[in-house]
Formats: sequence, structure tokens, C-alpha cells
Amino acid sequence: MTPEEADDRIIKSRQMLHKYAAMIDGGTIPHVDTLNLWSQEIDVLLDISTDHPGKADKIASLIGQWRDLIGKIRTVH
Repeated sequence: MTPEEADDRIIKSRQMLHKYAAMIDGGTIPHVDTLNLWSQEIDVLLDISTDHPGKADKIASLIGQWRDLIGKIRTVH
């Protein structure tokens, strides 16, 4: 993955995170199976962080936000 592709992937991840967070804030709780997809998203971000260490800080923050969202859902289910 090129640095540009990594940036695009990070942007898409952030957009997806915000859409899910807005959905939850609006009262719609995703199916519990969605947690597996979110965990896979974290794995992808970790791989990008390994391949592109210069992006590690912003990826770490994004991973933290995904984990916070997972924690929210786990308390509901």
C-alpha cells in the first residue's frame, strides 16, 4: 500500500467511524456482528501503522476511537 493509499484508507475509516457514531447517537444500535467488522478495521489500521510508521500517531488516535465505540456497543448488547 502506497502512502497515498494508506491516507485514503485512514480517511475512509474515519468517515465510517463517524457514520456509525452518528447512527448510535441517533438511537440505532448496530447488530452485535458489526463488532467483528470493527475489530477487523482495527487490524487493518494496525497493519497500516506498521507499514507506515509516520502515520502511527493519527492511526493510534483513530484506533482509540474505534475501541471506544466498541465499548459503547458492548455495554448495550
